[in-house]
Amino acid sequence: LNQQNRLEIEPGWCYGMQGPMYLVACAVNSTLYENGFTRFTAGQQAAPPPFNDRCMAVSGRCAHACQAEQSPMANCTAGGFIKQSTLVGDVTAEKNQSPPVWLFCYVLLIGFAVKAVMLCPGIFSPYPHCRRYDPELTQSLRYIVVCVPSAGENKCTVLRNVIGAIGCMPKECRCRYHVTFVDEGHRAEQKVTFLKLGALIERIPNLGGSTYEENVMQWFQTWVEETKKMDLAKFKDGYPGEVDQAIMDRICGRTTLKILKSQQGWANRFNKQALDAIEAAIGELETDLRNLKKEKKDVFRDDVADWEPRQRDSLALRMHYLARAKPMEDERTIKAQHVAPGTWYYKLPMNAENNDWLRLRASAKEMVYGLEDDDPNMNNVPLRTSRGKAGGLNFAENYLSIYADKPENVYGDDRDGAPCLFAICDARHQFQTDFFHTTIPYFFYEDMELNPYVGFTQCPQFFHEMQDKLDYLDNNNAQFFRLNCMIRNCCGGVSSCGTNGTWMIRHPDGDLVWEQEKRRVRDTETKRKSKEYVERRTFHESCKVEDTASSLQQVLRGRRSQFINRRLSFGMAKNPVDYLAAVQRWAEGGVVLSMQTFFSAHKGVYMLWVTFLFFICFMISLFRLVNKTDTEWVAVQWGLVDQSFFDSIMNPFVQWLRSFGMIANSEYFRHHPKLLEDYVTMLAQFVTWVISLVLILVVIFLFTELLKLVQRVFGCKLPFVWPDEMRWWGRLLISMDNL
Repeated sequence: LNQQNRLEIEPGWCYGMQGPMYLVACAVNSTLYENGFTRFTAGQQAAPPPFNDRCMAVSGRCAHACQAEQSPMANCTAGGFIKQSTLVGDVTAEKNQSPPVWLFCYVLLIGFAVKAVMLCPGIFSPYPHCRRYDPELTQSLRYIVVCVPSAGENKCTVLRNVIGAIGCMPKECRCRYHVTFVDEGHRAEQKVTFLKLGALIERIPNLGGSTYEENVMQWFQTWVEETKKMDLAKFKDGYPGEVDQAIMDRICGRTTLKILKSQQGWANRFNKQALDAIEAAIGELETDLRNLKKEKKDVFRDDVADWEPRQRDSLALRMHYLARAKPMEDERTIKAQHVAPGTWYYKLPMNAENNDWLRLRASAKEMVYGLEDDDPNMNNVPLRTSRGKAGGLNFAENYLSIYADKPENVYGDDRDGAPCLFAICDARHQFQTDFFHTTIPYFFYEDMELNPYVGFTQCPQFFHEMQDKLDYLDNNNAQFFRLNCMIRNCCGGVSSCGTNGTWMIRHPDGDLVWEQEKRRVRDTETKRKSKEYVERRTFHESCKVEDTASSLQQVLRGRRSQFINRRLSFGMAKNPVDYLAAVQRWAEGGVVLSMQTFFSAHKGVYMLWVTFLFFICFMISLFRLVNKTDTEWVAVQWGLVDQSFFDSIMNPFVQWLRSFGMIANSEYFRHHPKLLEDYVTMLAQFVTWVISLVLILVVIFLFTELLKLVQRVFGCKLPFVWPDEMRWWGRLLISMDNL
């Protein structure tokens, strides 16, 4: 057996020079080394003993090389063997406490903290809501709006969107249903197309055994199915060429009419004269879509047009074309949101009413340098506080609220004081026919009572031409909608993404479309921020991500969101360059919103600061958990807890951990007693950290539930806004993470 363990070395090179020499043989496991230990070269320098940190077996010989006379040598026996106690010994555990390693650990801890914030809302259960649509639900609403903002899309793209907006009108809607096209491009040709669509609706017969509403909805639901899977290339939106005839037949409605005649019995239900009228309207619409001439006129004035059915009670649908004033601004002027030289404004009398709004806007003029207008009896109101999408949304919201106050539009019942639903559908998207049948119940309790705490709903964006395996840029935002939104919805903290969002808006009775706001810049003379009148802003206008900013406002007001995990809208994807530009805009807007929020004094921002400080303390506790080398509490060091009380708790606990470790790994820890103390300290620190974190959360929970009892049960209102449910804290964590 010993012969089998014997190893003979026959070197082909010289080990060293003449004189004293120590020769060590080390057996290693080559599979533990990269490339099978082949990079070891003759004569290379090796680390000193002990060798049992790298060798499976080790032995050594010692003598005077190339000399007949052998004199005694240190650590060498008389037989010429190196003492084994010199070759092996206790191996000191290597520690990598260097700055790069610590930095790496801190990065991991920060990532863990952020991941904990992202996943924390998942511990809650989603809010309950009404499970099915009932026409009775619309009795609790003043009106429903689908707002279609557009700045540069062509006629076919916009028409496809409006088709979906009309086609998703809820069944037997008991409040008015508005489809509003907000033309930010102020294009006269889009207005003509919009009115021709209204003419086509008027040609749909009000007979055939069905109501006018049923015939209109059957037409548009079929039209939606024919146009939902389109893309910008087919519509030549941003692409050269003309639209193919087959595509044109589908977008202008000719294919829809053929399907209704052949499959839905319209050829037998309606006479030839009625069908010919529809065919003529389709031909006029196609001719207009083929006309690529562009025209802009009177862009410095508002351009509005309303459509309603000839018999007002036969259909809940109302359509509006809105193009807010877009005057030419001096290119030398820095664009401002307040009245300043170089911007356009109009005068607001002290006794102005909402009915005067459009008339006053029509008198807008430019403030000229050196001729500033400062009338003490009039208020100067800026014409365009926002030059982006949010400004158009607010213009539409203000217009419709005034439209609903007209005497002919007053219901005379509770609906006049009810909130409205305001859905946003960007021009490249199209709502499907079940959009509101799915969305409306989310604003109601299970007993069909309106829920005032729901601020908005959000459904995912979907681009049918971007399949998952080909969606390299994540146009569908799959990471956000399929993971983040599902987690955040557990506490009602889903952020709006602009399009496909539906907002519940309520204005107090007698509320004007003007409100006072403090200027964001100081006056050059008084050095103070004065107040001025601006038009009412429901959606945030001061940054590029108005959807995220408006979501944040809802959170600070104590309202929540509902995520609808269903493809209720079909979009048409941008080209990659435009999409990357949009991603950059979102990133820039997020930075701006973060600075605007944390460095402002808006109502409720202090809750975000408290949440942010709690997050910082959480990270500091993680850093301390890694750096700390003892089990003493911080409360003991600060004198908040007596030392004897601490010892009475920790000493038995540490002793139990130590005995448990000896039982589980007695042989190992008997040879490495220092490691036992290290593991006991680490485990004691971790258990203490977890218990402390749980106690802090319990205290927050009890305090929050107490506020909930005071405010929601006893009806006592605090002079400040503060979370009164744990899921509100979850929404604040999400908002802090967004910022």
